Amino acid sequence: MKQQLPIKVSTCLLLPRHGTLAATTSVCDLPPTGYTVVDVARTSARSGGVAIIFRKHLKCLRLAVPVCRTMEVICVRLITVSGPIIVMNVYRPGSEKPSALFFDELASVLETLVSCSCPVVVGGDFNVRSQDPSDVDACRLDTVLASFDTAAVRLITAATPSTSC
Repeated sequence: MKQQLPIKVSTCLLLPRHGTLAATTSVCDLPPTGYTVVDVARTSARSGGVAIIFRKHLKCLRLAVPVCRTMEVICVRLITVSGPIIVMNVYRPGSEKPSALFFDELASVLETLVSCSCPVVVGGDFNVRSQDPSDVDACRLDTVLASFDTAAVRLITAATPSTSC
C-alpha cells in the first residue's frame, strides 16, 4: 500500500499536537519561516489537538469531514504546481483498543476524501501496531486503508502495512 507520491509537494509535516507546550505558546508560533499551520484544538478538557504544517506558498483549503468521536482528524487540500493533494492527519488515543466505531469513522472520512479524485496522504498516530501481522487491529486498519487505494486515488500512509493480512 505504501506508494511514491505521484506529484512533487513542497515539504508538508504532519504531527499530533499534544499538550506539552507552555501555556503561552500557540501552535501558530511553531512553523519556521516560510511555513504556516492549520490546526484543530482538542475539544475535551485536555489540551492538544492535531495540526498540519506546510509551505506558505501552497494554496490550502480546509476540508469538512464527518464528526468523529474516536479520533481527532484534520484534512486539507493543498494546491501545488503539480496539482492538488489531500493531507489527512489522524490521532487516535491509545489508551483503549480500537473500537469498531473507530474503523467505521475512518472509512467514513476516507469516503469523503476520495470523492475529490486526487492523491490522499494519510498520516498521524493511529495507535495500532501496524507492523505486527498477527495483530487483528493492524489487519483491520490495513483492510480499511486498502479498500480506498485505487488507480484513481492513491493513499500514501505513514505506517508500514502488515504483509500477511
